[in-house]
Amino acid sequence: MYKFTDGRTPREVYDELHATMPAYGHTDHGAGTEHLLAGYNSVLDVGCGTGDYALNLKDRMDVAVCDISVVAVAVQMSRGLDAKVADLSMGLPYSENMYEIVTCCDTLEHIEPERVDFAIRELARVASRRIVLTIGTFACHKDTLQLHLTVHPIEWWIDELAMVTGGEVAVHECVYPVQHSKQGKAYKAIVVDLTIST
Repeated sequence: MYKFTDGRTPREVYDELHATMPAYGHTDHGAGTEHLLAGYNSVLDVGCGTGDYALNLKDRMDVAVCDISVVAVAVQMSRGLDAKVADLSMGLPYSENMYEIVTCCDTLEHIEPERVDFAIRELARVASRRIVLTIGTFACHKDTLQLHLTVHPIEWWIDELAMVTGGEVAVHECVYPVQHSKQGKAYKAIVVDLTIST
């Protein structure tokens, strides 16, 4: 299992971040990508953090969430969501093709480089039709810790997602909604449409 330079595991680091910084994993998570889920009936949000993304989808589809952080999962459970503790880099506790869509917003860049392909395969294993991702392409530090362990331009991620999943990969322009702190700012989301053989 990966350990940060201070000897802590990812779960320990992200539990502390969620417990001491309420906005961490909340303000940006998935906002503006909801239209990419239209017409589907079920979604699993991997790396849910403490945000409202999944909660806002609950009225129109079956929703489940998971996160490496026990603290984040407790917040989501208190909101009535089906939430589990799970480490994407080690495997997801869900069966094959269990959800039509798997979303993974601002999470893959936190996976250590040697586990990224495995993590992508896990997303594709659980999704029956589509994966929707947002991925940070920049370094991110908290004190002395480098939180984004795999930093590449979006083109690298597009190629990697296509190679690992065999799916059709497209980039969509999204815009942060009105109630968001980054209101009106555009950003890119990646959609992977999977074939039945995935």
